[in-house]
Amino acid sequence: MAGASNAQLVLAAVGRYNRAHRGAPIDPQAELAIAEHEGLSGGIGDGGHAFGPNQLNNAGGVLTGRFAGLSPEAINQWAWSPEGLDYALSGVGKAAGGLHGLPAIEAIATKFERPANPGAEIADAAHHYGLAAPGMAGIETPGRSPMGPAAPVSPAVPPGPSGQELQSARMIAAAVSNANQTVGLPTPPGLGNLLAKAAARR
Repeated sequence: MAGASNAQLVLAAVGRYNRAHRGAPIDPQAELAIAEHEGLSGGIGDGGHAFGPNQLNNAGGVLTGRFAGLSPEAINQWAWSPEGLDYALSGVGKAAGGLHGLPAIEAIATKFERPANPGAEIADAAHHYGLAAPGMAGIETPGRSPMGPAAPVSPAVPPGPSGQELQSARMIAAAVSNANQTVGLPTPPGLGNLLAKAAARR
């Protein structure tokens, strides 16, 4: 699981949540931007203890004691299932339902997730969303010295998404825009670009 297919799974789950919670919907682009920072690639994090797009943790986090005896691969499979995604989004919705943009990102990162460096996660997710994160200038990022300007980094040229993946990204962006209009959220800026970047990570 990677790239656009994982983004589709996340957005489908957000759509299910928002249809059931029209008064306080989740900003789909905020959830996708957090997932881009966390587990959208489909991998298992934290040394085998973090699963799904929000990297739910079973070693002190929300999944602790829930899947005793199961392998990390089996837990990750559940975390990417409709049941697992809906479980994660119920927590996201409690933390960030009704919020949009940077406030939604901040709420997901600090009130639902427990990252080691919340500021770095917020800044990176805001970047994926297409926003500037205020107050994040001092956060260390790859290729940047905390005491000076960005260090030179050799540009990497990732493989580009295929035409089919770009078409899927455009279709998902249109579906999210329609869903947002249904629940009264504005059309998210830059969602097509975010999905194209997700497709490029395949």
